[in-house]
Parts: sequence; structure tokens; C-alpha cells
Amino acid sequence: MPEDGTEGSGTEDQDTDKIPENPEDDGQSMSACGLAGHEVAQEFAKGSGTQEDPYQIGTIEELNLFSQEASKSSSKYYELSSNIRLNENLENPVNSWTPIENFRGHLDGGSHRIENLYIRLETVDINIYRRDIGLFSYASSSASISNLIVDNALFELDVKEVTGSADLTMGVLAGRSYASIDNCTVSGNVTMRNLNPVQGMNITAMGGIVGFNGGTVSNSTMKAVMECSGEINTNYANTGIGGIAGTNRDTLEYCVNSGQVMMEQGGAAGIVYYMYDETSVVQSCRNDEGASVTSLTGIAAGITILGKGKIADCRNAGTVKAGAENKTAAGIAGSFSEGIISQCINEGILEGTGKLAGIVGYAGQSGTDGITITGCENNGDLVTGDTTWNGYVSGIVGDISCSGTGTVKISACSNKGRLSGNHVGGIIQSISNKKAEVLVSECYNEGTIEAVEGAAGIAWKVNSGSEQQGSTVLRGCYNLGEITVSGESSYTGGIAGSVDYAGVEQCYNAGRIKSNGSAAGIVDLLGFYGDAMSARIEKCFNLGEVSARREAAGIVADLNGGTVSACYNMGKIISDKEVDSSHAGQAVGGIAGKCSLTGTSNAGEAVVENCFNCGVIAVENEQANYAGGIIGDAFASGEGTTLTLKHCYHVGKL
Repeated sequence: MPEDGTEGSGTEDQDTDKIPENPEDDGQSMSACGLAGHEVAQEFAKGSGTQEDPYQIGTIEELNLFSQEASKSSSKYYELSSNIRLNENLENPVNSWTPIENFRGHLDGGSHRIENLYIRLETVDINIYRRDIGLFSYASSSASISNLIVDNALFELDVKEVTGSADLTMGVLAGRSYASIDNCTVSGNVTMRNLNPVQGMNITAMGGIVGFNGGTVSNSTMKAVMECSGEINTNYANTGIGGIAGTNRDTLEYCVNSGQVMMEQGGAAGIVYYMYDETSVVQSCRNDEGASVTSLTGIAAGITILGKGKIADCRNAGTVKAGAENKTAAGIAGSFSEGIISQCINEGILEGTGKLAGIVGYAGQSGTDGITITGCENNGDLVTGDTTWNGYVSGIVGDISCSGTGTVKISACSNKGRLSGNHVGGIIQSISNKKAEVLVSECYNEGTIEAVEGAAGIAWKVNSGSEQQGSTVLRGCYNLGEITVSGESSYTGGIAGSVDYAGVEQCYNAGRIKSNGSAAGIVDLLGFYGDAMSARIEKCFNLGEVSARREAAGIVADLNGGTVSACYNMGKIISDKEVDSSHAGQAVGGIAGKCSLTGTSNAGEAVVENCFNCGVIAVENEQANYAGGIIGDAFASGEGTTLTLKHCYHVGKL
């Protein structure tokens, strides 16, 4: 469970497998459908209900007739012939709409508008297990809704008591839909207020188009200013809002949020709050330039908050803001636990004082599930508003946490935006892998990185801790961006900050690195835990200038254990002259700055083999009294500690 506390699977408790597709067995018991205070037409003025000659709906009375007839017959066709205004305004609405039950027919909006929709919920029947609220309450899999615009909507809850238990889903077009919805739009202003559920009533899904989607929503747009207020869901842990859907269990494709989504209590996403399981697909959707997604207390994301299944070809170009301290703002997904994210791009603005991630905030693998993130890129500038909190900024993924035995693969991803924060990873902030297989391959950073406490071009912290038994490899990755760290206490590396129980293979750094602490072209700290083979750097090289006020090296600044093999340095390694006496004993080296073997937290073994340095070692700090072409300083204490140095040479200038 991540620190945000909202990445869970609470919505699975709805037991939606038991929701009947047969409308007659749906369990709903709402009052007569339609608009209160208006008569019901005796018949439609035009049309016969066929596909060639649909019933024409042009008045409120005909809309009321449609609401009464829609659930009684399937496969009938209807078409809006004009705009219909349900209330003069929503500041003082008069007529409350009772949602259309069990829709099984076909409605073509004809690009006409239903205006000023007002729904007020005052009672909940204790004999039902859920309540679905929208223009349509429930649309079955045989239904279709197309070319419809809903302009302005107000939902109010005024339920005083529920003696049983009921789940509540809300969507402007449909509360719950298994239908085909195409080319529909919600515009104007949408307000969901007084969201203070009483005991027994759980708000489980809220969306701009649909609350719960079990069908297909395509080519649809959220253009409204949408606000949700109230102490939502005090009895249900994981609730938020999506610009298109609250919960998705099927397909959302070619949908756009170009409006403003604001959530007072809970998470907010531009497209969908919760992707239910591996069958969920979100494809070719975008949170548009000019759109905004804001959560005042929870996670905010451009596409989804809780992700499973497939997210492909999606883009965030809008502003995403997490208002609370230590919450995540992510370009694509707040968290992702199973499936694939491919070819997604963030180029929007992420705002927050806590955690910012260009693509995914938290990738949490458990059981035998697999996660793949491939071909994604961050082009946006990610800058935290406050660096006092111990948060992160990352170009692609914030935290990767593996408790199961499955796989996590991050491949062909890149960061090109400016990253600035407390701890920064160009691609990943941290990896914690217990038993799984984690492979980060062919990823690169070319954006500028600025950090207070520590930074790395690819992954800042890799398996920092003991008892990591999984397989973790960074392979074929590189950094071209400049990295600057102002603090003195943490790790700075062109590829990784610290590495334990992992391999770094065939990687290189060509960016300039400058730190007020220690720094290295590849890894700052290697092998604090484990043995000589559990942490390793193989076939890596550094071309960039590395400047530090403490330990500095072309490959690894602080070698605590592990193996460095077939690596070389061609960059200039500088011991910074701007230093005081507190940094006395600084060590610089072409391959390793210092080798410190104690055997207290690891096996006390280190191997440096088949390595060479042809770069310049520049000692500009008079306090730096340890410098070497291969290793600046080496010492060992404790029984059994060994340093093996073989087949290495130095031809550079010292």
C-alpha cells in the first residue's frame, strides 16, 4: 500500500458480477420516470419507433413519454428533434428529474441539448442494493445512446437515513451503463453537492458521462466545469470522480476531457477514476490542453487514479493538481497494479507540494500479476512547489513496489522535461523488489534535473534495504541531461543514486553532474547490502563531467560491496574546490571514489575488474587528499572483508 492510502480495490466490494443484465430483475424501485410537474404526452407526434423512422422527441411532455416507455420495450428507436430545457436555471431549480430506468432501446440526440438537468435524491429504498443516478439510471447492453448533449446539471443528495445498505453511482448521462455510448457531450456547469452519505449508503462511482461503465463509451467529451463537494463516502474508502467515467469495466476510447474537474474529498481524474480489472481498456483518450483536474485532499491524474487492464495511446496536456501534502499528481495514472500502459505521453502541468510523476505515481505489483510500461514519455516540466517534504519527482514512474512473484517491465521510456524537487529520478524515483522480476531497459533522460537531497538520471533508489530476493536489472539505459544537487546528504548518479540487490548493465552517462555531496557517472552508492554478486555494474561507461564536494568518480562514488566489471570512464572527475574542513578526506577516482568494506550489513566483498580510466582526475579541493586513477581510497575492517582489483589500468591525467 502506497503512502497515499487510496490505492486500493475497495470498489470490488460492489460485487458487480451479481448485477443482472435482465432489466426486469434489476432490483431498482424508483418512482415514475421523467420530469416532475409536467404532463406525459399521449403519443409521439412523429415516428413509428423503427430505425428508419424513429420516434421524435421535441417537448418535455414527449421526453416524459419516452422516459415511461423506454423501459417497457426493447429495440425501439428514438431521436431528439429539438433542444429541451428542463429548468429555467439551476440556481433555483423547480423540476427534479427522475432517471429513466432500464433503457434497452436506441436514442440519437441529433446533436441537440437537454438543458439544466436537476436530480434531487431524498429517499433510498432499503430493499435495493444500489441506486444509479443520471439522465438514465441504467442502460442495458442492448441499448445505444449517441449524439446527445447535456448542458448544465445539478445533483443533490438529501438523504436523512438509510436503514439498510445501498451503493450509489452517479453519471450525468447514465448512472450505470452497459450500452454503447458514442459522440455524447456534457457541457456547461455540473455540480454534485451535499455528498455526505449517511450510514449504509456508499457512493461508489461518479463520472461526467457515466458513473459505472460496463459497455463502450467512444468519441465523447467532457466540456463542463464539474465540482463535487461534501465529505464524500465516509463509509467507503476508495471513491473519486472521472471526467468521463467513475468506474470502467469495459472500454473507453477516443474520449476527451476539455473541462475542469474538481473534487473536494477524494481523488480526481480526467478520464476515469477506477479501472476495475484486467478487462478494462482506456485507449486513445486525452486530458486536453486547457483542461484541469484538481483534488483538494487526494490523488489527481490526467487519465485514471486506480489502474488495471490496458491504457494505450493516451495523452495528458492539461493541468493536474494534488492540493494536499504528500499526495500524488500524475500525468497518466495515479497508481497501476496490473496490465500494460503503452505509448502514453504527458506534456501537461503537474502541480503539488508532494509527489509528481509524469506517467504513473505508484506501480504496485502483487501475486503473479505483471505490469508493463512501454514507449511512454514525459515532455512536461515537473516542479514541486515545496521541497521541505520528503517526496519525489519522476519523469515516468514514482515508486515501483513488488511484493509478489510476477514481473514489472519498464522499457523504451523517456523524460525530456525539466524535473525539480527534493528527490528526483529521471525515469523512476524508487524500486523495492522483494521476489519479483523487474527489468528497466532502453530508457533515457535528456531533461535537466535539479534536486535538493539527491537525484539520478534513471532511478534514484534501487532496493534500498535488506532481504531483497527478486531480480532487478537496469539495462541499456542512458542519461544526457544535466543533474544538479544542492544538498550534501544523499545520493547522486547519472544512472542510479543507490543500488542494492540489482544489476546495472550496458548503461552510460553523458550528462554533466554537479553535487554538493557525493556523485558518480553511473551509481553513487553500490552494495551497502548483500554480497559481491548481489550488486553489480557491468559494461557501463561515463563520458560526462562529474563534480562533487565529497566522493566523486566516473563509475561508482562509494563502493560498499558488489562487483564493477568491464567499465570505463572518459569524463572529467572534479573534487570541487568550494569546500570547508568538514569535507576533509574526500576521495576521487576514475572508477571508484572510495571503497569502504566493513562487513556489518553485507558480506564485505568487492571486486573491480577489467576496468580502465582515460579521463582527467582534477583535484581542485585542497581537502581532497585521496585521489587515484582507478580507486581514490580503499579501506577494510572486520573479519573476511576483501577487495579484489585486477586487470585495470589508468591512462588519464591525474
